Amino acid sequence: MMFVRRLHGIVFVCVGLLLYFYLIPAQTEAIAYGWTKPQTIPNLVAVVITLCGALLVMKPPPQTDVDVAGFARAAFFLAVLAAGVALIAYVGFVPIAPCLALAIMLLVGERRPGWLAGGVIGIPLIIWLVAEVLLGRSLP
Repeated sequence: MMFVRRLHGIVFVCVGLLLYFYLIPAQTEAIAYGWTKPQTIPNLVAVVITLCGALLVMKPPPQTDVDVAGFARAAFFLAVLAAGVALIAYVGFVPIAPCLALAIMLLVGERRPGWLAGGVIGIPLIIWLVAEVLLGRSLP
């Protein structure tokens, strides 16, 4: 089992390096305005993926039992997230983002009304303000 976990680490290192050196430079365009470059955040994520993969290669975690119920919840969470992102592409960010934020918060177990209201209103609003107003990028 340790070999499989190390192999996963090698795959993550390769994916991170592929993202950093090939995919991100090929898929981002240079812009002459704004205070942050478009590749900054993707490059940071690629570095984190690479470092975590290297850590997994050097020190794999001990073997654990598979939690089928937890895996099913994670798969359902991913399906809801993918459906929300697809709906954002077709319907638009403004109507779908609050609904998606509410669904995600309910799925992770948040039930406090203040936090739900803050997450449903505040997070999409902050994302919209940063993308549209601060960076001048249009959301779908």
